[in-house]
Order: sequence, then structure tokens, then C-alpha cells
Amino acid sequence: MNKEQSAKLTTSIKEVVGFIGVVGSLVFVGVQIRQNTMAARASAYQQMGASVADIWLSSAQDPERAVLTMRFFQDKSAQFTPAEEAVLVNQTIGAFRQLETTWRQVKLGLLDPEVLDAFGWNAEGSSASSMHVRQLWPKIAPHMSPDFRTYLEGKFGLI
Repeated sequence: MNKEQSAKLTTSIKEVVGFIGVVGSLVFVGVQIRQNTMAARASAYQQMGASVADIWLSSAQDPERAVLTMRFFQDKSAQFTPAEEAVLVNQTIGAFRQLETTWRQVKLGLLDPEVLDAFGWNAEGSSASSMHVRQLWPKIAPHMSPDFRTYLEGKFGLI
């Protein structure tokens, strides 16, 4: 083997080793991205679960607020004092804020769409589309981002 053939062989070996190195790096990066995505998804599910639990536990730990919340959702003829209405508006804004966070995580692909039902809200007449939420919607709507407000109005008929 002459000097020129040896140089070509050395160059070919270097190219193959370089190619294997690039492919190995791409596989490593792909594995890292997948692990990061799984960690982000797990964190999003954990955050969503904790936040939903906080929403419900906060009412459960305050008997007066629990009764107020039950009246809000179950008694269509209930009348509320201005102070009670303020509590209900703030409570609903807080719940909608958590729903918005989850909705955005679904849009980003971090959570599956069915987790939106974990809040116990649906368009068939439960809490988010209740008569009282509809009455309070003009006070709540300005606190929602435009795209999420459009989502809520469409899903729950809050116009």
C-alpha cells in the first residue's frame, strides 16, 4: 500500500468514525429530549392535581364558604350579598385561572385533553355553566386572557 492509498484509507476511517459520532450524539440528544418531555409532563400532571385539590380543599376547610359554594351551584334561586358575590367572583376567577393553566398545558402537548374534565366542569350544566356563573360572567370575563375567554365562552356558552 502506497502513501496515497494509506492517506485515503485513514481519511475514510476518520469519516466513518465522525459519522458514528454524529449519529451517537443525535441518539443521545433524542433520549435526553424524551426524558425532559416526560419529566415536564409528570410535573404538569402533579401541578394540576395539586391545584385542583387546593381548590376543593379550600372550600372544604371553611364551612361557611362550603355552604356558599353549594348554594352557588345547586340553588338556582339563591340570592347573594355583595360580600358573598365578591367571594364567589374571586373563587371562580381563581378556579378559572387554574383551568387556564391546564388548558395551556394541553395546548402545548404536556397534558392530555381529558384532564380538563378533572375540574368537574362540563358544558352539560355543571359548575362552569351554572346560572350563577353566567350571571357573574361579566365581572369575571375581563380577568381572563382573550384566547382563554373565547374558549370558555364557546365550551360553556358564557356569552
